Order: sequence, then C-alpha cells, then structure tokens
Amino acid sequence: THGKDLLVVLSDSGKLTFLTFSIKMH
Repeated sequence: THGKDLLVVLSDSGKLTFLTFSIKMH
C-alpha cells in the first residue's frame, strides 16, 4: 500500500521533480 501511495505521488506532483532529476542525472 505504501508503494502504491508513493507511485501516486510521483505520478501526480512528483512527475515534474522526477523529470528534472532525470535531466540532471543525464
């Protein structure tokens, strides 16, 4: 359940942060 919540957060508001992180990693 915790993992699902995390996925929802990443999919909702964390998408932008994740994208920025991915770009910085590359």
